[in-house]
Amino acid sequence: MNFSFITEYLLHTEHPKQLILDHLDLVVRFFEHSQTPQVYLVEAERLARLIKTCVPEARLIMGSGYPYYVLDVEDPTIPEYRRFFSEIKRKAELLGDYFACPSCVTVNSPLSLRSFCSPCKTPLNAMDVLRSRPDIDLIMVVDQYDETTQQKVENVLRDNRYYLPDRDFIISLKETDEFMRSVLKDDPEDQRKGSLHPDVYFLRTDDYRRAYQTIGDGDLERAKVQYLALRRKWTVYRDDFAEDLFMSRHYPPFTIRDEELYSFAQQQTAKFAQSRTLEEVYNRFMNFLKHGTDGKNYRIATSSPYIMAAIRKRIEAYRSP
Repeated sequence: MNFSFITEYLLHTEHPKQLILDHLDLVVRFFEHSQTPQVYLVEAERLARLIKTCVPEARLIMGSGYPYYVLDVEDPTIPEYRRFFSEIKRKAELLGDYFACPSCVTVNSPLSLRSFCSPCKTPLNAMDVLRSRPDIDLIMVVDQYDETTQQKVENVLRDNRYYLPDRDFIISLKETDEFMRSVLKDDPEDQRKGSLHPDVYFLRTDDYRRAYQTIGDGDLERAKVQYLALRRKWTVYRDDFAEDLFMSRHYPPFTIRDEELYSFAQQQTAKFAQSRTLEEVYNRFMNFLKHGTDGKNYRIATSSPYIMAAIRKRIEAYRSP
């Protein structure tokens, strides 16, 4: 870690602790605003259209994570979000007057904030702040991806003023905060300022198909895929694909260029949903979430009776002939 340059850098770029505290208060209000799920969906659709222009060969372009698991619920408020953001705020309150992490990230340019920040002893690190930022998860299912395609995605994001926190930490934070303020003020769509953080991934077609085949066979734990994610650089990592099965995967992709591939995914999901009684499938899925990668989706789902009820309804819909 290049500490020798950090003090000099901080002389020119001091980031007050209050910036982070204000951000966390703003995030809580943003996610409890009644219009946020629909606003989020509009922004995700916009990003998907942009991505389609530079990756027309994508067989599917689909969303993941928030807001899809609350679009069909009576009350979209997520108590787990408030608990999580309150926990991050408690860490922020332990900081001194200034927050040094953005300078450290800029000077050291880590490939992965998660591994770079984990040994740090500061009360609040850059990864904590990154986890508190609203983002748009978008997955491009393609046969292959190369450096040319990756660069096209980077170019379209840059040309449309999307900032990546791994590269532009404070700028992207301020852009996101400005967007959230516009939403909370109920600004019309064409007058909103700022943007949400794009979190885009490539997923190979054969990996997507293999994961759904495994789900159809009832083995949720083995339905792992390898993503290529845009961070400071394009980074490969593996993840549990089935964790979003009845959380966000029920929402149709924004782009379906391969109807057979999407139909296969639906058929395999239905096969799993019909493999046992409704209660058994529900308990099987919830137990999988509980013991998943980090338990995040389990905490989100169980914090809201409305989300749990929606998961049952989604399973039931796949059980219908």
